[in-house]
Amino acid sequence: FVDLAGTYTYLPGSYVQGGFRYDRNPTDIVASSPSNASDFTLDQESSTLYASVTHKITPKLTGFLLGQWQHSTFFGGLYDGQVDDLFLIGLNLEYRISQHWSSEIGYNWDRLVSDVDFRGFTRNRVYIGVSATY
Repeated sequence: FVDLAGTYTYLPGSYVQGGFRYDRNPTDIVASSPSNASDFTLDQESSTLYASVTHKITPKLTGFLLGQWQHSTFFGGLYDGQVDDLFLIGLNLEYRISQHWSSEIGYNWDRLVSDVDFRGFTRNRVYIGVSATY
């Protein structure tokens, strides 16, 4: 596998990160080939580009923006050579209440485009929460 990453700090508490990752990974699809029952789809070859921005808006408020694209090709079995493309975008705000308490609000958009029938999806998630750190 390969994982190349970099970070650039442009202001105190504010930075940009990005990178590229390549690896073979297990998949959630396991299917045998119709012509050979012992030939299974078990893994994928994946290339991923990712980037994020963390920006300190005020001493207590920080914004986060992230994006990712993953291109994966299935190996073996019924789905050999078929492709998944996964797109992720996230936006998050964190308000630091005190040293140990913070609140967050965010939005995530996920999109999977797949050669495999009925596998693709689009998902929108909104969340709000409070966290404690010790």
